[in-house]
Amino acid sequence: MKSFDAVGRELDRRAHTYANDVDQSGRHIGYRCRAEDERPVPLEKAVERRMGELKTKRKVRENQVRAMGFIVSSNDALDEKSAREFLDRSINWFGARYGYENLLAAQIHLDEGTPHAHIWIAPVIHDRETGFDRLCAKELFAPDKRRKNAEGKWEVTAQGTMSRLQEDFWEQVAKPYGYERPMRHELRARGYRSLDAYKVQVGTTRALKSEIETLEGERDKAKHGVITAKRELDGLEQLRVCLLYTSDAADECPCVDLGGRRIIKK
Repeated sequence: MKSFDAVGRELDRRAHTYANDVDQSGRHIGYRCRAEDERPVPLEKAVERRMGELKTKRKVRENQVRAMGFIVSSNDALDEKSAREFLDRSINWFGARYGYENLLAAQIHLDEGTPHAHIWIAPVIHDRETGFDRLCAKELFAPDKRRKNAEGKWEVTAQGTMSRLQEDFWEQVAKPYGYERPMRHELRARGYRSLDAYKVQVGTTRALKSEIETLEGERDKAKHGVITAKRELDGLEQLRVCLLYTSDAADECPCVDLGGRRIIKK
């Protein structure tokens, strides 16, 4: 709870540190997340209000996660009008997915290098059968489950809700604006930053493997040629030695005479 005040001040530009760091033309848009609000409610107050509304079986612990923050960044290829439209859709998508009552704060920042939106969600699930609410950030935003296989490599055994969130967001919101499909965790862990980069790397690797196989084939062929040439050279050397024999030593020569030519006996 103590951190929300500082985060909220940064979010809606109340922090004095932005006096020299950010363009002060007021090009940031705060959302009224509820119709009854006359103006955007600061994050810390919105969190306190939402926690006070919850009907839980147990008291909310001090160390429980009360809010999850997301940043949606605009595609650099979009002009400001399209970027604003995309960010508007993003905020509404989060509200519809997790409940507008759980949309704590939303701000669009156009006063930095890349337009982006800050979206804060209360990780609350309402149980209709019991009528109780519960905070469940680990459930709503769980990572993929992974384990090492027999080869000692990590593999995904179950897709988490965070991966599904990214997939759904891309399909329903970001795809029409030219965004790439989100990458799986195991690819990001290997240093890839985009799906295109991964495809290029895979294509390059396959091309290199093919080239290596071709070169290895040429190497083996060259080795065979060297062996054959050496055998021929040894035969010629033997023939040269035989030609040095005198006529009286012809019987000892390991060659036969065919019309004045010496042929090595097999």
